[in-house]
Amino acid sequence: MEVAKKLTIAGLSTALVIASASLYIIHTGFAIKPDATAAASLRPWTVAQSPEVNTSALQYPPLNNIFLVTIPKSASEHIVLLLTKTLNYKPPSSYARYHFPNDEFDLPKMHALFYRDQRIVKSHLLPTENNVEVYRRFTDRLVLHLRDPRQVLLSWVYHLDSDKQADRPLPPNYYLWDFNQKLNWHIDQTMPKIIAWITGWLEIKQREDKKPGGLNIFVTTYDDLLINERDLLVKILVFNGISTRALDNYTHLPPESSPHFRKANPNEWKSACTAEQKHRLSDIVPPDLLRRFNWQVYESEK
Repeated sequence: MEVAKKLTIAGLSTALVIASASLYIIHTGFAIKPDATAAASLRPWTVAQSPEVNTSALQYPPLNNIFLVTIPKSASEHIVLLLTKTLNYKPPSSYARYHFPNDEFDLPKMHALFYRDQRIVKSHLLPTENNVEVYRRFTDRLVLHLRDPRQVLLSWVYHLDSDKQADRPLPPNYYLWDFNQKLNWHIDQTMPKIIAWITGWLEIKQREDKKPGGLNIFVTTYDDLLINERDLLVKILVFNGISTRALDNYTHLPPESSPHFRKANPNEWKSACTAEQKHRLSDIVPPDLLRRFNWQVYESEK
């Protein structure tokens, strides 16, 4: 299916549906053109590549929407809640389809959301050139929010137990396993995908930083939120060119009062994982990545 090369404003919605159909890929794995470094981890779930998409038809003036791409279980929902209330923006909504780590754009939703209302909307979109190109048509900047991958993994295991969905790619009888069985499986199967997601987006940032007029990507972390919630909001607003006077409406929401925190402990993995599991994690997680964000390096890695 070809995407129309020239579009009028009146024909945008129809063209977006066509573009969305062009992006569609059978939901059995990572979808659109993974970056080379991440390819080894992504390829087992890749079944096809999408056609090229004429995303130039999607560019329109922005409405100060804040775009966040986040690793799961990083308190990103908490950040979205704070920003939505502080700025009095429309309630958050999704502009992606499927579940992490399969997320890809839903283009008609993006048009409906971002050129009608002001919103803070986050996703877990894959680090692919196609996704970056679509972002460029809606914005010139993006907040990338990360967390220590070991804690992401642990929280992901707990999350799956509370959010059981039949279409997740899990082994038969997974929900009958004990916690250690689940964690062991995710160390082997999910942690490489988490690392590929984080490093893939950091590589995209590095490339975009070198391009004239490249996408401006601002990196934040879960630790920034725990250290100073208000300061993190200030940085996000300033980065997006939004007046910090909006913070006159800000009200601190402690982690224990938020529905989006489980324990708010950045190092829970140290006590939750066995020594053997920590050694296996240290073989997968690059020490340089941990040091870059001042995440604790496991002693055996020193």
